[in-house]
Amino acid sequence: MEAFKLGEMETKFADLIWEHAPIRSGELTKLCEEQFGWKRTTTYTMLTDGEESE
Repeated sequence: MEAFKLGEMETKFADLIWEHAPIRSGELTKLCEEQFGWKRTTTYTMLTDGEESE
């Protein structure tokens, strides 16, 4: 198995999720807008970025 290392923003994003878990995606998009200045689409991209396509 390959080692996987998160970048700075991925780490901050993961920490935010852990701090507020369980959290709905709509609530998460609001938090990310407040914390990082992200648009809703950016949050959803971060959520799906690590998914493998089948």
